[in-house]
Amino acid sequence: MTEQAGITVTVDQSGTARTFDTPKEFQVWLEAEVGKWRWLEEVRSQVPNSKGVVVTQLHPIANEISQLQGVSGNPEQYLRQAMNTAVEVSNRVKSRKFISSEDPAGRFVISLLGQKKNRLAAFALSHLIKASPVPSEAVDEQFEGHFLAAAFANGLLDAEPSERAALAALAGEYRSAIEADKLNSKTVAMQHEKLRTDHETELSVAKKRYEEQEEQRNKASTEALTGYEERFGQLQKAFNTHMALKAPVDYWTKSTFWHRMTAGVFGTLALVWGYLVGREVYTTSKELLEAAQKTPNAEPPYWEIGLILFVVTLAIWLLRVLVRIVLSNLHQAADAKARATMTEAYLALIEGGKAIPDDDRILVLSTLFRPMTTGLIKDDGMPPTVTELLSRIVGGKGTS
Repeated sequence: MTEQAGITVTVDQSGTARTFDTPKEFQVWLEAEVGKWRWLEEVRSQVPNSKGVVVTQLHPIANEISQLQGVSGNPEQYLRQAMNTAVEVSNRVKSRKFISSEDPAGRFVISLLGQKKNRLAAFALSHLIKASPVPSEAVDEQFEGHFLAAAFANGLLDAEPSERAALAALAGEYRSAIEADKLNSKTVAMQHEKLRTDHETELSVAKKRYEEQEEQRNKASTEALTGYEERFGQLQKAFNTHMALKAPVDYWTKSTFWHRMTAGVFGTLALVWGYLVGREVYTTSKELLEAAQKTPNAEPPYWEIGLILFVVTLAIWLLRVLVRIVLSNLHQAADAKARATMTEAYLALIEGGKAIPDDDRILVLSTLFRPMTTGLIKDDGMPPTVTELLSRIVGGKGTS
């Protein structure tokens, strides 16, 4: 039933329509229409920037044909696609986005073909479908194509002979104006060439003058650079020495701080330890004297006295070690402070530009990097045990 209704498509702006019994007949007609406009592809290769005409007139219809061919194997989809394509083509015809060969405008454009007038026809078509302007070097053809299309659109091509003569005269005047513009363009081009030649001559003279001045500036710059290099060498040498001794100065400064802190900590420990030992000795001695006064005839507790003496000896030895550590850290702090001060003084002399002989430099560096002593005495060991004391006593009697 749908096929009997046919496929109707509008072919011109006046509303003229054609009806096809089958989708295949409609496809054949559409392919024939596209074939009649294939010459636009040739124009596109001849005229740069003419893509707008081809895209507007030819490509959308070619895409519709491709879609029809893609569903031709399914009758229902084929029919539905054909009807949609007919609607799309009709809309493009009504909106002047596509001109069929059955449209009077289409017959007019096709009539301009032949005798190498393809470009003229393309210019006329671009005017009729209001495509993007096509810039071209063929100004005469472009003018004539748009002129003829405008005349056709306004019905002037079918006007009275007097009107056509006036139209031709107007076209002639326009062509004369174009020729005059071309002549003026040549004159301007010649003037431009003369100005370019004069400019190149002046530029050559200015370039030679610039090269002479540049040579003089380079000579002065070389002399100044030599002096700067000597000064920079001195600064670089001072900087390298400063960077080489910066780490030792930082190390000695930090060592001074930590040695002083360590001396303070161990000094505090020594004071606390001495106080505790003195208090315990006083308390224990007081208890022993009170016990001896209460029992004057009793035998003294020798084991307690010996234990007390041993503990006191060990405590005094430990107190002595703490004092030694305090003194050692104070000694090392003073030594590190002295080294940092001497290094900073040495750097100040170098940065001030004072020349230091190599012998003096070796003497200063050997003094700065001499071995550091701890200040501890090597024979600070544990106090002798009871066994060691008895061995010494027995050994002393045997030798005597």
